Amino acid sequence: MNDDAQLSITQLDSSLQHKAVEDFAAFYLPLFDANNLEMMSNYDVASYMTDINEHLTYGRYMTKAQRLSDTVSFSFTAYVNLIVDSINNTLLVVIQHYHGMNG
Repeated sequence: MNDDAQLSITQLDSSLQHKAVEDFAAFYLPLFDANNLEMMSNYDVASYMTDINEHLTYGRYMTKAQRLSDTVSFSFTAYVNLIVDSINNTLLVVIQHYHGMNG
């Protein structure tokens, strides 16, 4: 790995942070809806997930696009903290790979 893979989401500019949170929320939302978040139980992120999950529950009757937009807007900081504390390096490698491919 090169040094770029060691960046934290908090070191990205705001547009890349927003893109990372949108991508993660798009991954997270179907897991939440299927009650399939056990993979996240390996991380000490319960407080962030509680905030995100509570708000997602309130939006159950929105369309998928509305829920995604709403959760990113309302829970942005919780998502950033969740990423930082649980899967920061893995997600950034994926994002860098994606941007490298789509340049």
